[in-house]
Amino acid sequence: MSERAQTVNDYLLGITIFLVSIILVFGYFPNVFMPFEEEVGNDESVMAENIAAELVENSSVAEAERTVEFAALNRSMDSLANDATQVGIPDWLRWNATVRNGTGMVVESASERLQNGSVWRDKTAATTIRFVRIEQPGVCDDGCRLIVRVW
Repeated sequence: MSERAQTVNDYLLGITIFLVSIILVFGYFPNVFMPFEEEVGNDESVMAENIAAELVENSSVAEAERTVEFAALNRSMDSLANDATQVGIPDWLRWNATVRNGTGMVVESASERLQNGSVWRDKTAATTIRFVRIEQPGVCDDGCRLIVRVW
């Protein structure tokens, strides 16, 4: 029988193997934490759909289908952000509306970005996407996505 005790190298090797195995388990099985995330409710889904519909309806161009005016859409987003409770959005509800082009960049013109609402930090949210065109030449010629998230 050996009289050798546990050395520092044995200890470090054991701890390293243990930590690597823990990291691999959580890396390959991210759904372990899914029960701890909030689910998106029906209220949030309905609110996202209503906000998207209101933004498109308030800024649509009469002659063209699914075409909106840049300035009108920007004003609609600003008015929703400033008067959210007056249009029926509860105080506790957070929302974000963003228009992105085909490459995923936020659409902007003359330093005005088509993005408003709370800052969305990759949380679970009810999402509604509307495909729109912007009447202003050179902005979204191939179409853009109006993305409304509610959480």
